[in-house]
Amino acid sequence: MLYVISGAVACGKSTISRAVATRVPGLVAFEEDSRPARTGEERLDNLDLWIGDALALEREGTDAILGTQAPLGEVLASPRAVELEGIAP
Repeated sequence: MLYVISGAVACGKSTISRAVATRVPGLVAFEEDSRPARTGEERLDNLDLWIGDALALEREGTDAILGTQAPLGEVLASPRAVELEGIAP
């Protein structure tokens, strides 16, 4: 499962993602800042990488939470998104 927290710059996405991940066993936080994107194309490429990471975690029985500026529609439009067990905003 991939949980998505989407919002504007500096609105607390990373803070909330980390806080939730520390309180929920079996949940790993991904932060957009760890893979900075300078263009929209780079942001889409990064989403594909995070979805790949989330898929790898799913195989181990672990879920992921992603704090991103990307709107939910971009996450859902990623080619590999359909491979996830689920995506929840």
